[in-house]
Amino acid sequence: MRGLSDMKMTVLHCSPRSVSVSAGLCRAGMKAAADAGCEIKEYRAYDMKASGCLACGFCGKKDGCALRDLDGFIADLETSDLFFISAPVFHDGLPGPAKSVFDRFQRYYSARFERGVKKPGGKPKKALLFLASGHSGERGSKNIADMIRQQFTVMNTKLEAVIICPDTDSKEPGEAAFALAEKAGRDILELL
Repeated sequence: MRGLSDMKMTVLHCSPRSVSVSAGLCRAGMKAAADAGCEIKEYRAYDMKASGCLACGFCGKKDGCALRDLDGFIADLETSDLFFISAPVFHDGLPGPAKSVFDRFQRYYSARFERGVKKPGGKPKKALLFLASGHSGERGSKNIADMIRQQFTVMNTKLEAVIICPDTDSKEPGEAAFALAEKAGRDILELL
């Protein structure tokens, strides 16, 4: 494993609540990186108030986005080695504010397919996705993971694992869920 003190992690929390099952799973996953001194920048989608993609064509002509509200987040993401996403499953998809953030990754598709940039998205990074679902979560979790995996194909990012905690409407997650998340966090560090 490489030394982590010079490595960077960007975290995107997508729950409307600052204390949530998905954030708890993510924090368990972050433990090894935090213990090793990895620089961690955390963002909450609901606090970011990201505008949705306007399909204005700006990113098809030049680097970046016509909207400037995500500049800090994008700069951190592009220089990161790790990208962790925590989210609840809402109606088999991401919550609205999180979807707005992910829609703004259009800039990488446009860079790749309209401007011919071979590896947009900054340095290569590994990603983990932590999901909490009020029901079984199978279909919604698959929808979210498939969407993110597809987006990452042009973002120089690889989704290494998806940790799902189902049935959170009817029961509290057990220690096994958090242990699994912590193990995924340790495992991803071995890949760096």
